[in-house]
Amino acid sequence: MVSPQERAKCHLSPPDCICINAHHWRIYGQGANPLAYCIHCGKGRRFEAVFGATLFDYGEQKAHA
Repeated sequence: MVSPQERAKCHLSPPDCICINAHHWRIYGQGANPLAYCIHCGKGRRFEAVFGATLFDYGEQKAHA
């Protein structure tokens, strides 16, 4: 597990984040935009849910957007 000092680095200086852009998300809740937190550094974000489309279709939509 990561020390509180290491976690603090992630929030104070994103380039010093211990996860180096490879977060491990724990997603809380359900619905269209569930909230998630990285289990290592604690960074939070919302995920965008995809309804009625395959993962391939979703990727194609994002590629052309």
